Amino acid sequence: QLVFSWGVLLSAAVRGGRARARAPLVAARAGVRSARTRAARTFLTVVGVAAIAIVVMPLQRVVRRSFAGPEGVTLANYAHIGEGRRGGVFEISAGGAIATSLRSAAVAAVIALAIGGLVSIAIAHGSRSRGVWALVAVPLGVSAVTLGFGYVVAFDRAPLDLRGSPWLVPLAQALVAMPFVVRIVAPALAAAQESFGESAAALGASPWRAFRDATVPACAGAIRTAALFAFVVALGEFGATAFLARADSPTVPVAIARLLGQPGAASIGQASALAVILMIMTAAAALTIGRAPVGPLRRP
Repeated sequence: QLVFSWGVLLSAAVRGGRARARAPLVAARAGVRSARTRAARTFLTVVGVAAIAIVVMPLQRVVRRSFAGPEGVTLANYAHIGEGRRGGVFEISAGGAIATSLRSAAVAAVIALAIGGLVSIAIAHGSRSRGVWALVAVPLGVSAVTLGFGYVVAFDRAPLDLRGSPWLVPLAQALVAMPFVVRIVAPALAAAQESFGESAAALGASPWRAFRDATVPACAGAIRTAALFAFVVALGEFGATAFLARADSPTVPVAIARLLGQPGAASIGQASALAVILMIMTAAAALTIGRAPVGPLRRP
């Protein structure tokens, strides 16, 4: 699976590089943008409505199920998450799962930004970056279950025995989120270096100062967007986390899976309530980070 995924990604990177090389010529020949016909507008409207329906309908059903009870609309599913386990092995605490998810996602976002940022700098300043990007993008093509299993067998012996360590889950989540960071930050760094970094260097700035004072501040928006994606991806990650989460501190997705694995309508209702809480957490994170002011990154 790893070899196949890397081969496909490398082939796509090579084809993408050739397409980008031809892009200026194609754009020059494109001329004035043609007006959309009525049929085209109708087609786009239908496709947009269908896409929204595909996304919204399942979420709407989950929300409705979270408020459903034997006697109609109720908040009991939210008030009793994890209670009445009916033979469940592990206790499920909604507050504990939320705190674990937020803490792990925040740490994973920092790790993904740190490592992904360094990789992005290497890609932005390297003339041969297709193979590097294909390697970084492997987690996108490989099942998260494979990554989680890899972490289990890789960190099971001293001095890297991290079994039971709270760092293992954020590390796996950061690995899943890092390709998004690189895909967002690397092109922004390359464009900023070409537009601002070279101008600063022409004015006499050293390469480090041009990068620090011109290139990085111009990429503040891309860095913020990468942080958003890394945090949200880590917040909802399940495949690798299911292998690595400790029994006494599951994340919200793992807690939802445990509730769904218990018999009874009450467990399904509580799982739906926890899923709605996860939706709210994700939306709140997107709104909070998305509305953060973008300004120049200054040296302390």
